[in-house]
Amino acid sequence: MAKLDLESTELSVGGVKLKGVYIAVVLSFASTIAGGIFAASKFINRIDNLEQRVGEIKMPDGEPVVKLIENVDFLTNEVKGLQNKQKENEERLGKQDVALKELQTQIASNDVAKLQGTIARIQTTMESVTGGLRDVQQIGKDVAQTRERMVGIERDMQVLKKDVDSQWNAIDTLGAGSLKGK
Repeated sequence: MAKLDLESTELSVGGVKLKGVYIAVVLSFASTIAGGIFAASKFINRIDNLEQRVGEIKMPDGEPVVKLIENVDFLTNEVKGLQNKQKENEERLGKQDVALKELQTQIASNDVAKLQGTIARIQTTMESVTGGLRDVQQIGKDVAQTRERMVGIERDMQVLKKDVDSQWNAIDTLGAGSLKGK
């Protein structure tokens, strides 16, 4: 049996003789290029598949998110406005506290005993005015009830008037018929 080794192996292609070492180099170079082409082809195929899948993805409707963002912005502005109003109210409250302390000082410096007598007279006058006001309100209610009764009496009178007129018409009719016969 013949021994195969790279040094003794020759290949004749188109009149060119290639030695075994060159064949090994060419084959390894060709297989590397073929492997690279195969890997590149597979990679490009995967990219095409990914592009196709990405193209099939449908984006959800973004309008609710936009509305939510608008609502959040609106609420943020409202909160800022309320915070500003709170600061203004706190400033007013501080001013009112100062005014209240000044008023308390003025009340303390006035003759409170003298004011109590005046307040008692005003209170008595207010009670009598309130009592008179209640009487006037009751009179108004009584007048309204009397008006309602009068409207009812007027309706009854109209019904009675129609009945009396109807009876006079009947009497006239009967009397006219009896006079014709005489």
